[in-house]
Amino acid sequence: MQVIFLDFDGVLNNRPWCAGERQRMPHWSTAESIRQAMDPANIACLNDLLKQRDAKIVVSSSWRTTLRDMRRYLQTWGVRPLNRLLSCTPRFTDLRPRGDEIHAWLTGRAQDSIESFVIIDDQDDIEPYMARLVQTDRQVGLTPDNVTQALMLLGARRVPARVARH
Repeated sequence: MQVIFLDFDGVLNNRPWCAGERQRMPHWSTAESIRQAMDPANIACLNDLLKQRDAKIVVSSSWRTTLRDMRRYLQTWGVRPLNRLLSCTPRFTDLRPRGDEIHAWLTGRAQDSIESFVIIDDQDDIEPYMARLVQTDRQVGLTPDNVTQALMLLGARRVPARVARH
């Protein structure tokens, strides 16, 4: 099995997109409207990655709540196919780095024969897995170049010459 550890803010959205949404939606501070405000271009990049690899998504974002909520959010944002959502990383009560949460998830899934994994995040608090990080720019979010990087880390034998540009 291949796994994508997925953050949301700075990956599926970006600062300019969020600022523009606040201009268009003054009541944007409600939790539900925030959850629906992901950049379609960033979502399209994630969908390109999912189309090219049969990887499962493990949500590592601080937004993670229940798997049911995550499925609803991903569906609302247009992530396809939805059957790729596998689980969420554990949430610790102390302020540990995201790398500890990912490590705990991987340790608990040792029997699942994970072939490869990639971490897509705009932050770098993921030691000891820095070599598996595709770090996005929070000003831009997930890009075709990030998708190419993720494909390589997931072990794609041949990365398509051109990943769809959005």
